Amino acid sequence: MRNVALAYMLSWIAVSALADQKSNLDSLYRLTYYEENTDLCQEYLAQAITISDQSKPHLKKLFNFHHVIGKKYAKANNQIEALKQYGQALFIADKLKDLNLQRKCAVITSKLHQQSGEYVTAAKYTTEALELSKELGNKKLEAQYYYDLGIIYAYSLDIEKSVLSLENAYDLYKTMNDGNGLSFTLMELGICSYHVGNYQEAIDYYYEAIRINNQSDILKSKVYNNHSLALMALGDTARSMQMVKKSIDLKLSLGNTDALVPALNNLGMFFLKKNELDSSLHYFLAAYNQNTMTGNDGANAFELKESYTYLDSIQILKDEKYLLTDLGVYKRYGEFLIWSVSKSQFIESEAAKYEVDRVNFRHDRETERNHYHLLLGVMAFLLLASIVKSIVRYQRAKQKKIEMLNKIAEIDLIT
Repeated sequence: MRNVALAYMLSWIAVSALADQKSNLDSLYRLTYYEENTDLCQEYLAQAITISDQSKPHLKKLFNFHHVIGKKYAKANNQIEALKQYGQALFIADKLKDLNLQRKCAVITSKLHQQSGEYVTAAKYTTEALELSKELGNKKLEAQYYYDLGIIYAYSLDIEKSVLSLENAYDLYKTMNDGNGLSFTLMELGICSYHVGNYQEAIDYYYEAIRINNQSDILKSKVYNNHSLALMALGDTARSMQMVKKSIDLKLSLGNTDALVPALNNLGMFFLKKNELDSSLHYFLAAYNQNTMTGNDGANAFELKESYTYLDSIQILKDEKYLLTDLGVYKRYGEFLIWSVSKSQFIESEAAKYEVDRVNFRHDRETERNHYHLLLGVMAFLLLASIVKSIVRYQRAKQKKIEMLNKIAEIDLIT
């Protein structure tokens, strides 16, 4: 009895020591989290979870950690670190088998890739979010991700895929009678028409978008901006100028400075067509400097490259060799290119590693599921075999009983 009591006591001490150690690590995690020491914070949390277990609550805590830290990095425009966090968060969401968490991570990861112009990778993650929304049976999200794919494909100038995605979004929005979704989708279809040179068709889409949703200033500010491009292409420069000014006024009233970027680029093009190089330079430079690369509205890699290309053309037309150097354009664009290369390298190395981990985990889970189904199949077969065997035995016993009764009846007749 004394040995049993001693064993219980030692077990209790060991458990208490682990609990105290976990409690201390949890406290260190909270402390380092509030001090924003990300590396130490992650280390303490990982240790605390290792000490406890890999159960759902602890995995969710780890997921939330990566999600919150990833958000902080994304807000600070540090996409590489943000992608590292969301890569791990997505892997944990897979472990948790939580479709909604997987969907959220895929959407954020896609947006991070869109910010730097990695449209192929962005499309891959948005497609994953789309498939997950279908599994969840959420038609509203399904329509949203078809719409998002349409925009991503338009930025990468894959107009055929863009139109196909937008038409799917339009059909879903129509089924749900969602006027807001319909109007924005029509606007994006207009942009696709503009890209393939169907300027009047683009304008028709823009008119229809505003007819459906005349109350949305956000929609009108974007439609007016794109309408101005189509008018400029048709040679109607006066109305084009009016449209872009209306767009800028609405964007300023909404306080949406990121959305000013494409409008400023349009003004730059307007004055470049008129050969007013100083005015054109002023607006392209304003668009270039305004572009914070947040990925919101027009503040993105696509518009930054657009501004830079035109600024480079103006430098040649003005025959001022050091113009863009003096204005700091080359310095910033050089930093952007270096950052793009480092991000591409990250995608090829660490992001690829996360993908391999996810694929391997899913393969293991699929193998586990197949083994489980095989086991169920074997058990079902054995059960069926047992039932058949019992039925056969019963039928045989019944037949023997009938034969025996017949024999008894025959004996009775003889006697």
